[in-house]
Amino acid sequence: MLRLFLNIPVPVHIALWLFILLLRLPALVGGFYMHEESLLMLCAQRLQEGGSLYTDAWYSGPPLMVWIYYLFLSVFGKGALTAIRLFGCLYVYLTAVYFSGMLVAYKPYKRFTVLPAFLFVFLVSTPWYIQEFSPALFCLLPITIAFHSMIRLDEQRTRAYSLLFQAGLLMGLCLLAAYKTIFVLAGLILTYLFLKRPRSDELISLIGGVWVVLAIFGLQLYFSGSMADYLDVGLLYYWQRLGLGTGEMYHYFPQQSLYIWLLAWSTLIFFALLGYVHFRLKFYSYVVKIRSLESTMSLWLLAVSATILFKLNRLELQDFILLIPPVVFYANRALEFSLAYRLRLPLLVLSLLMPLYMYASYWGLVFPHQLPQLRPSAEQHSLHGGFWQHFNPRDPLMQYFRERNVKTLWVMDDDPALYLRLGAKCANKYTDFRIAYNKFPVFRQRLQHPARTKAESESEIFRQFSHFPAQYIIDPHKNFTFLQQRFPSLLGKYQPSEVGETLVYSQAGMHLPAF
Repeated sequence: MLRLFLNIPVPVHIALWLFILLLRLPALVGGFYMHEESLLMLCAQRLQEGGSLYTDAWYSGPPLMVWIYYLFLSVFGKGALTAIRLFGCLYVYLTAVYFSGMLVAYKPYKRFTVLPAFLFVFLVSTPWYIQEFSPALFCLLPITIAFHSMIRLDEQRTRAYSLLFQAGLLMGLCLLAAYKTIFVLAGLILTYLFLKRPRSDELISLIGGVWVVLAIFGLQLYFSGSMADYLDVGLLYYWQRLGLGTGEMYHYFPQQSLYIWLLAWSTLIFFALLGYVHFRLKFYSYVVKIRSLESTMSLWLLAVSATILFKLNRLELQDFILLIPPVVFYANRALEFSLAYRLRLPLLVLSLLMPLYMYASYWGLVFPHQLPQLRPSAEQHSLHGGFWQHFNPRDPLMQYFRERNVKTLWVMDDDPALYLRLGAKCANKYTDFRIAYNKFPVFRQRLQHPARTKAESESEIFRQFSHFPAQYIIDPHKNFTFLQQRFPSLLGKYQPSEVGETLVYSQAGMHLPAF
């Protein structure tokens, strides 16, 4: 790995760091909270209190990212989120340098040899609302190393057990961060079968590395007593909500995600298509090592495309992150064409115009007073992908809780960032209200297509609210009244106050005048 880093000149390392800090500076000083990182931090807080993931903190997904956030929370305390965002900068730098160093080693380009590192950093930072340290961002580095291992197989004079086992371990970590990487694992196996004459013992080494990681996770679940909760909340609920529908309260708009992605990456996607066609047409004119590199990138592109198609009903902007390395690889090849080389500066400027225009709105939202001319209007939703609320928090709520000593909340909405803004913790295990909405019997009866996971028992709901009462309950969609009607003796003591357009319930002994 060190050899790949040495392939990049020192001035380029410095320029990369400055570029990363410039693009991600608002995330470090903006004072806002994104959805995914807020939910991960919320679950990490429950773990810090001695709870178990899935049993005492509901999260529909694999556990690794929650554990990472828990580690930062344990070490840095209140500064954990800032530390994670700084670590995200370092992580982007390491991944970009590794990827670019790998390309320099195989020499697929005659010009622009370090440009892939900067294109990588740019794409992984735009759209600006995927700058959180997300599962997809985490997976980029281990996937890059794993695919690089496949290319290195020809360098091994003996059977490459260790190299394949290492790749399997890395892909096992990816599966513990994001289930969708199972398609990338399939692409990695196809890469092995394509690049080298397959051997059953070597293939066992690759699969064995994956199973070692998954087995350790399974043992952890078993001894913590969370296996049943993981299978129900962390696995089955996740897969079912991808395409089978879990209710009508929250909706995904895949066409909007595709539209914003096309705007954000702009003509770089077009250049990548040109580069792909060129490599395919001129495949046998390249030396063996470059053909291996191109085949690896092609299969990587195919695997991630399959992931996007599989998640089409629940497509999110983060799903496109895993496309970045092959897109950069092919786009940089198109920029080497003779015509492109002569017009390289205008073409690069043209490629970056729309992303930079979108990115400017990011700065305008984070620094509304310093850069008011860049702040987009609420109607320009395409510039911020519907994440306006992250920069326009519910001001009446902020003012309402300013003089109240709030320690425990329950937010009945898909807005975990509210907990972090208010400096409060989730009172119960229902950290993700989307899951609760689809598993509480009182809400399931109102859904046309409820989740097929088992409903939460009413005795467990009663136990959670009685043993872990919330000081305040925030109810933007007026759903709490249904719970009060079902559990009048327990929840009837909560009295509502109207805060702007939101209902806030407080315990009778804590009730304050309406705001």
